[in-house]
Amino acid sequence: MITPAYNIEPYVAEAMTAVLAQTVTDFEYLVVDDGSQDRTADIARQLARSDARIRVVEGDHAGSAAARNLALTVARGTYVAFCDGDDRWDPQFLERSLATLESAPPEVGAVFSAFRHIDERGRRGLTARYAEPGDYDAERMLAGSCPPGNGSCLVLRRSCFAEAGLFDEDLDSCIDLDMWMRIQLDSQTPLFRFLPEVLVEWRRRPGSISSDDGKRVDGLAEMLRRYGAVLSRRSRGAAHIWPAVMAFTAGRDHTGRTWLQVVRRDEPWFFVRGRNGFALSVFAILGPRWGRALQRVAARGASLVARLPTRLLPTRLLRGHPVRAVSDPPASLVSVTGAAPPGPRG
Repeated sequence: MITPAYNIEPYVAEAMTAVLAQTVTDFEYLVVDDGSQDRTADIARQLARSDARIRVVEGDHAGSAAARNLALTVARGTYVAFCDGDDRWDPQFLERSLATLESAPPEVGAVFSAFRHIDERGRRGLTARYAEPGDYDAERMLAGSCPPGNGSCLVLRRSCFAEAGLFDEDLDSCIDLDMWMRIQLDSQTPLFRFLPEVLVEWRRRPGSISSDDGKRVDGLAEMLRRYGAVLSRRSRGAAHIWPAVMAFTAGRDHTGRTWLQVVRRDEPWFFVRGRNGFALSVFAILGPRWGRALQRVAARGASLVARLPTRLLPTRLLRGHPVRAVSDPPASLVSVTGAAPPGPRG
């Protein structure tokens, strides 16, 4: 298990506690401090003193890809999983993922689960994020613009990295998608299997890589340039749906219109392709300016509804069970951080 960590003092104890609370207990846990300037490393070392499974690895600040690569060079396990230092795992994440992977055909190199968004205070989003059922090859992975959605929801065979190499440290965004594509193209285990259970909570917060829409657009453009040859005509249209939405969201309207033209040409029924297709149809009909305005209104509305007590929400809005809370970090860690852990979780 690997946690890359950089300046995440308010969250790292909670993330580490969730990893340590797994129902599968036989694992090595590498926490890589990526040159943090706050008390992230101190908190990790304090937890390491109470649990022999933890090894804290310290490096210079070089980004999440470099931190993961540093851990991969010293990791000894048969399987690899990444829990970013501000995310949370369900206690059964490893157990359910490993059972799925071990029962899969040998060409399946990774399993990824459904997940739920949380905000910087740990409040859950309204709905869970599911992928389409089944196994994913390189074409399906790129056409879906990275269905796993984040690096914390996968368990992979360590052999994937031995065959395909390590994370690209020169990328600013889409680091995960690039790695998954190379595993699917260059390893003997090219399939990723979806596990339709909500087992991860993925935090979106200001300052994180995923919050920079401009960098995400640039990253998606690079992925389409590097790997676009794997796409058929229809999958090429599908592969541009989410990038077009992201481009319009980031104010890259010229890029958004260019990608929208590709979608219209190769996938004219895009507006019925789930939430991303619907979002793109809003921009196509209303134009970028009004599309962004409607997007902001919808986001505020969803945020308000998500704050309502769960008992007041229709069951159909709460697809999938929420990640069960693990025990809170020890009180001594709360004093180290200088603040209570992020909450509330409900």
